Amino acid sequence: MSALFGDDTSPEVEAILIAGYRRMTPAERLARACDLSLAVRQLALARLRSEHPNASERELQLRLAALTIDAETMRRAFGWPPESTVSVPTQSATAGGAGAGPDAGVTQAEARTVSACADFDDSAGSPPEV
Repeated sequence: MSALFGDDTSPEVEAILIAGYRRMTPAERLARACDLSLAVRQLALARLRSEHPNASERELQLRLAALTIDAETMRRAFGWPPESTVSVPTQSATAGGAGAGPDAGVTQAEARTVSACADFDDSAGSPPEV
């Protein structure tokens, strides 16, 4: 059993995969990681849509963010408690309205983390198939 790929991947296939990843440039590995991250987010959003069929797009995006952002940051940044049944606040209520102050937004580090893959410049093109 492999520590990296689990017991459903043969050692021979695992060796091929690892060799392929080692041949990739850092930009190619980052592109692959971003692609996988996007796929996970799309699957999570599909699940949220099925669990909350009447939710607005904004509510779905907030629920998606709440999967990876702690409740306190969700309240500070968006004025929305992730596990609440109350309605989602409007944009104007969270963009400088009541309760908005110096701590109302996310930190710069949080913003960089969220946008790292969205801003990635894949000048090398798509990563090669392994």
